[in-house]
Amino acid sequence: MATRLVEPIHTSKQVILSTFRSILRQINKQYTIRNDNTHWKQGAISEYRKHQTNARAPVHLLQLNAVDFLAFLEAKREHKRLVDEYWPASQLTEAEKLGRTAGMVGLSMPRALKHEETKAGGGQTWSEIQKEHREQQTQ
Repeated sequence: MATRLVEPIHTSKQVILSTFRSILRQINKQYTIRNDNTHWKQGAISEYRKHQTNARAPVHLLQLNAVDFLAFLEAKREHKRLVDEYWPASQLTEAEKLGRTAGMVGLSMPRALKHEETKAGGGQTWSEIQKEHREQQTQ
């Protein structure tokens, strides 16, 4: 007796509408609310309406594609959550990442000079500091 590994795709109007609403919820959470991008939402709505009026479309294949797309959106959202939770360095700037990397091997980043310490801010260059130091030692 063979067992079925894949569940049949339900194509009732209620299930199709539920899948469509779930897709819209995921799109709203990931794109529309986050960066005010309605392109994905409008694309999903127009795709749903296009196939809603087409009676010759293979409904079970369309529903399978919708379920796959919903699974992709959910997996993408979960992946982002896991990356944010377990790899917080992904949100750091390049300078912060470099500082953390240096710290991992026991080094520290050189401090940034203030404007007054630079030549343009009226400070001295390294060679001027060395020359002044030598003059102080000879006196």
